[in-house]
Amino acid sequence: LEFRRVLFRSSVFFTHEENLDIPANTDGFALGPWFQVSVQVIDLETLLAQNLWEEGSEFLISRNDVMINGMEGIRVVTTAAGAAGEVLHYVFNPDEERVFTLSQYPYEPGSEDTDDFERAVGTFMPNYTGN
Repeated sequence: LEFRRVLFRSSVFFTHEENLDIPANTDGFALGPWFQVSVQVIDLETLLAQNLWEEGSEFLISRNDVMINGMEGIRVVTTAAGAAGEVLHYVFNPDEERVFTLSQYPYEPGSEDTDDFERAVGTFMPNYTGN
């Protein structure tokens, strides 16, 4: 499902797919700006390794632990491989089965798009029942 906000020249992608991979190679990011929210059934360490969001990765710029609405998360900034700029990701693992990732491209501190994204992340709470 894709929702495109023409007025703000940004697109928002909402996905829920068990086998979804967020690519380390971000060629499609050149079409930004966009926000993406994904839910994966995967363990956190595997997700970080698959996306090359680990120390020593050529893509990783920074990785810090954060607390959002009482929920522990990780704030990751990466280079946008295949496109100019950087990508901002917030990764949450509120239970043992699901990892939530909120991403924004291009990450430009102080820009309206990045400020909007940071405000939205500040209100993030997973709300789901059952499987």
